[in-house]
Amino acid sequence: MDNSSSSSDFSPTIFGPVTFKDCDSEMKRQGLERLLTAVYKREVGINLLLVENGASQTVLDSLKHRNIANVADSIIGEIKAMIGEAEGTERRCQIMERYYGLDGMRPTRLSALATRFNISRERVRQIKERSLISLRYRKREIERLIVEHSSRLLSRRAVGLQSSEALVGELEPRNLCSHEALLMMHESTAPWTIEQSAILNAVDSYNRARIVGCAGSGKTILALTLARRYASAGERTVLTCFSRALADWLSSLLQGQENLEIMSFHSLCFRVAKQAGIKVPGGWNNRVWLEKFPDTLSKAIKANPSLKFDNIIVDDGQDFRDNWWLALQSAIKPRGRLLYFVDDNKLCNPMQNEFPEIDFDSHLSINLRSPAIISQLLRVCHASERPMRYARSLNAPLEFYRCDTDDEVKSTLSHVFVELVEKGRYQGCDVAVLTPRIARFSSVANHKLRCGARLVRSHSDMPANTLLSRSHAFKGFERKCIVLVDLDKKFAVMNDDEIRIFVYETFSRFTERLIILGDVEVWNRIVSLSPPNSARHYAEARERWLDRAADIVPAVCEPVAEFS
Repeated sequence: MDNSSSSSDFSPTIFGPVTFKDCDSEMKRQGLERLLTAVYKREVGINLLLVENGASQTVLDSLKHRNIANVADSIIGEIKAMIGEAEGTERRCQIMERYYGLDGMRPTRLSALATRFNISRERVRQIKERSLISLRYRKREIERLIVEHSSRLLSRRAVGLQSSEALVGELEPRNLCSHEALLMMHESTAPWTIEQSAILNAVDSYNRARIVGCAGSGKTILALTLARRYASAGERTVLTCFSRALADWLSSLLQGQENLEIMSFHSLCFRVAKQAGIKVPGGWNNRVWLEKFPDTLSKAIKANPSLKFDNIIVDDGQDFRDNWWLALQSAIKPRGRLLYFVDDNKLCNPMQNEFPEIDFDSHLSINLRSPAIISQLLRVCHASERPMRYARSLNAPLEFYRCDTDDEVKSTLSHVFVELVEKGRYQGCDVAVLTPRIARFSSVANHKLRCGARLVRSHSDMPANTLLSRSHAFKGFERKCIVLVDLDKKFAVMNDDEIRIFVYETFSRFTERLIILGDVEVWNRIVSLSPPNSARHYAEARERWLDRAADIVPAVCEPVAEFS
């Protein structure tokens, strides 16, 4: 991982840095902008003043990558000095500081300040207004300070991640289609890539097919599309996966589709056993889930062969055990199909489970969801013969907030949601908060956010509901914004492969913004990861694939251009 600093002639198109923040500096920046709004008598911020003083968009992007909040402390100090020069008392500075939140705390009301300083509320208001008047006479000086301190920040070397040579095309975020939108389109008009179109055209000719793909390559939408295709043709079809939450969500997308059942593997075992009159094993522990439920499915099918399916489609097949595959194959009619989709990352299959024999195999190598700025982080977490390719560039840095305690995590999370939901353009349901722990044991499990959003532990389409989920349980889902929490000392005791899996499962789930709340040492460990031992023997195969990428990439890029 190259974590070196770039030179001052930063270009956002070839450099995707990480912006390091802390809640205190961000709160001070917000306080400064509240004060500037009062001084100018219009909605104004640091960026707007820079634009009015001739700053270009490239300069603004560069400052965003270097965290403009870093200049807030210096500017606030000089503005307080201006107030002290004009008014001559420390009390006036304290009133302005607390009323606008220049100290990084939430603003204080006039009545509370009157009680604190033992004066009337009207007197506090008069002091505030006189201070604002004195600052209005020095607006040009304030603008000069902002430009000066911003220029100093620009001269610093930004720290971040080098962009990826694996970028094969650009797909604008507005052109990313959700699963719901794609399913509303006719299959022949949906914007498939060449890889996806080839699979959809060829797979019907085979009874045993495996589709391998990286995160964000469209495995789930292909599974849904094929399931709907076969069910619409009158064939009894089941789409199954390991996660019950994912199965419930997929079922809601194709609700009411005849001849189609969508459920988790264990729900499938349970339902078929009930239909066949077979007793379902009790004492639901690991042995029951891993061994007895698959045996129950096989017994149920043997007792009532009419329950067999024409087609069985499996999503996230890397989570399935060997005996599960045997049970599923027993549930297929003699001329039926078994199609399964698996992640190509060998780290996601630590048990090295054997997959069923196939007569068709295909690979999806383009990540259509994640921006290329995270390619270096995902590269060391992706153990595959083929490197992951990217179809999107995104000029938005990852954001890392330093949080040393659980209380800091909670206060920073509230601040982040104010920025995203209250002041931003997102709804609560556009954001997911992911943790490496079981959700109910997260440090923010019972935290109440200050804005309209609220944390829930089950998937919901309500605009105000933000999902709090364990990272592993979020596989198959995506959100516009992902917020990672609980990256603390307890997280740091995980071994390197566990951290690689966490990074792969979480960093590949956002489409627009990734915000990380955690300990600096944990972040340093993440960016210093080296390729996993289990991936080193794929190095030669990856190099061979890259050698012929010049022939492959033009064909792969072609469908991407259809979106533009």
